[in-house]
Amino acid sequence: MSRIDRLHKWSVLAALLMVIAAVACSPSPSEPGALDPDAVQVDAPTGQAEVDRAVVQAALDGVPPGGTVQLAAGTYLLGAGVNLVVPDVTLQGHPDGTVLRGCDPEVMEFPAPPAEPNPMAIIQNCSGLYVLADRQTIRDLTIEYAWHGIFVGTPPWLPADENSSTSSSGGHTIENNLFRYTPNGVRVVGPAEQPTVIANNEVRNAFHAFQANGAAVHFLNNRISVPEPHAVPSSHHPESGVIVNTWGMEGHHCEGSRVEGNIIEGTVNGIQILADPGQTCTGHVIRDNEIRLGEVPLAGDYPDYLRDFFFGPGAVGSSATGTAIRLHGQPGSTPDEPAGRVTDVLVENNRLSGGFGLAVQLRNASSNRLVGNRITDIRRRDPFPGLTWGEDPTVWKDANGSAIWISAGSDLNQLEGNSFEGIEASAVMIQGDENEVTLGDEESKVEDRGQGNQIRRP
Repeated sequence: MSRIDRLHKWSVLAALLMVIAAVACSPSPSEPGALDPDAVQVDAPTGQAEVDRAVVQAALDGVPPGGTVQLAAGTYLLGAGVNLVVPDVTLQGHPDGTVLRGCDPEVMEFPAPPAEPNPMAIIQNCSGLYVLADRQTIRDLTIEYAWHGIFVGTPPWLPADENSSTSSSGGHTIENNLFRYTPNGVRVVGPAEQPTVIANNEVRNAFHAFQANGAAVHFLNNRISVPEPHAVPSSHHPESGVIVNTWGMEGHHCEGSRVEGNIIEGTVNGIQILADPGQTCTGHVIRDNEIRLGEVPLAGDYPDYLRDFFFGPGAVGSSATGTAIRLHGQPGSTPDEPAGRVTDVLVENNRLSGGFGLAVQLRNASSNRLVGNRITDIRRRDPFPGLTWGEDPTVWKDANGSAIWISAGSDLNQLEGNSFEGIEASAVMIQGDENEVTLGDEESKVEDRGQGNQIRRP
């Protein structure tokens, strides 16, 4: 081989190596956080709600199905929110950081009396994203100061023409986002043929982090925390990490949700499966979550009108308390109205600590399995019932300070392999019938006030 041929060979090889290196080092459009050269690019934000909302909405309306909308770096002010109406679209933030802000913080404050707190006035002026078409992917965004950071499904308050394209198949993915200072981080309403996946997000200082109302949702590996309770908009205290329930009286299904691998810290309640009177929530999985609860202090100057609105007229107290996991069928409002039912839920390998009153509540909940959970450091509420949300604690007054309460009317539940440490009252208080409790030690206290329950020890 001549010298010229050898030089040509090495130059070709060098060029090939440079191409390979460039491809290896360049981010792929499919990688989270990478810029997609084929995406619809949105102009940089101006901080003016009318301009920012119009620019983002135009991009979402103009993207073809299967396309990507790439937001610029900076903070977009959305006001009344924007609608995703084209199916199979990806909306992604910029690698340098994209913030979607519903409104300025002061807009989210309830006025003092004589005006009444009016959430609808805030919803109409302070929203994030409305997902109104199927199989949307939303990633790499920071969403803040929006009554709903993301609302999936048909919101009844939008005008009819804006609801003309609504999600029925579902199949959404919401991942790698930060939600902060939102009354509701993500709310999904049903029904839908495919579950929505909400994975690897962080939620800080929210009232409700995530809700599934009549829809199947997979909540996977999210982190929820409330380092500043007073900074939660509107309420100035948090409520729930995850709520799964029915959606109004339409009879939408409440089944098939999975709550797995999440870390929840500092909320009032942790994970709740709630069935409205006459309806059933069934077939859910709550697994491998870590929930750390305690007392959530209210600000020293917390106004009485907010205390009455969120906790009921005449409520007193300086801290709010709740329950790590609630399987709760709500009782009927009349003797003839049947209670809601929660059935066939698997609660497995969760780590629950630091609660006041109860760790796990089963009310009108039957044929559920609690397996391999570790429950530690549960103390009595004092004073009782204290400030709480969405329940009547007096029905479980005798179980105050217990790890697990099984109500009258909660039957055929199975408890196996759960461990208890630092429980001030009973490990398990049973008032229902025909439940099975298998303990791994001789010390854990079980109080059985029902009939036909089986208590097994080593």
